[in-house]
Amino acid sequence: MSAPHTNAPKRPRSVTLFTWGVLMLAALYLTRIFVTLREWDFLQEYALPGTSSYLLGSGLLWSALLFPWVIGLWRGIPAAYRLVVPLSAAYTLWMWAERLYLHWESAPATNHPFWLGTTLLFWGWLFWWRSRPPIKAFFGVLHE
Repeated sequence: MSAPHTNAPKRPRSVTLFTWGVLMLAALYLTRIFVTLREWDFLQEYALPGTSSYLLGSGLLWSALLFPWVIGLWRGIPAAYRLVVPLSAAYTLWMWAERLYLHWESAPATNHPFWLGTTLLFWGWLFWWRSRPPIKAFFGVLHE
């Protein structure tokens, strides 16, 4: 017996890879929640004031945003495609804010040129990826 025929386009490999990347970020922030809750007393005693609340809040925020986005990307929901730029921009700004402003004075300097290059490469790839016809067809946004 053959599978029912559908006109839905097959998920492009690059959508699968992008979705796995977003899923890894979502899992990272879910892990941040669990570790923060597990080490709450330690953080309250030894970390800077507000650190535990910040870690918990950021974990909750990004988990709540990224897990539904993963489902939308995986299923090819058009809203997920429309959220690629806004959510990626929000995450990029968040990541750079953490990198530039939320660090210990005694911590070793990070390699900002490397991270800037990585960020620029990611955005170049992202705009190329969004412009590809198979991606647009999968999300049903060919008219855009």
